[in-house]
Amino acid sequence: MAEVKFKFNAEDYYYAALERRNEAQHLYVKEHYSLSIYVTGLSIECLLRAFKYKKDKTFDERHDIKVLLKFSGFSEEINDHDIQIEIHTAINTVYAIWRNNLRFMSKNKMKKYLKDIGRDKGFYKNFPKSADTLKCNSRKLLDASYKIFNRGVSIWEKKFLKKK
Repeated sequence: MAEVKFKFNAEDYYYAALERRNEAQHLYVKEHYSLSIYVTGLSIECLLRAFKYKKDKTFDERHDIKVLLKFSGFSEEINDHDIQIEIHTAINTVYAIWRNNLRFMSKNKMKKYLKDIGRDKGFYKNFPKSADTLKCNSRKLLDASYKIFNRGVSIWEKKFLKKK
């Protein structure tokens, strides 16, 4: 059977980002924290790919969030220095936790990974030491994604959505 190749455009990535973001929140509410972590990162990757695709249609950054941010032009669309710092802080949170291969990890493997990178219990001040490691990291990623998405959606709507 022949392999089917899909072609994506910026809008495909953008709407996938919005869907993945909503699904990540739903997974969190349903206490599927490990999958919420993966899907949250994926949603941010999709959003940055949407911006990048508007500038350059190559697909060579793999799944590196910082490289995607650099080549997406997303940061250059933000004129306020304080908001740029907020976005970069949020991206750093995502970069510290999320990797594309998290999708292959069991809950226990993901907990070990988070411990290995220093993101285990007690790392976050606003969560008690007894809190679930996956829940804490899922919440942190979702919070970071809110900042990125709020700005990203605003920029996208102003710059790319056609006025009717």
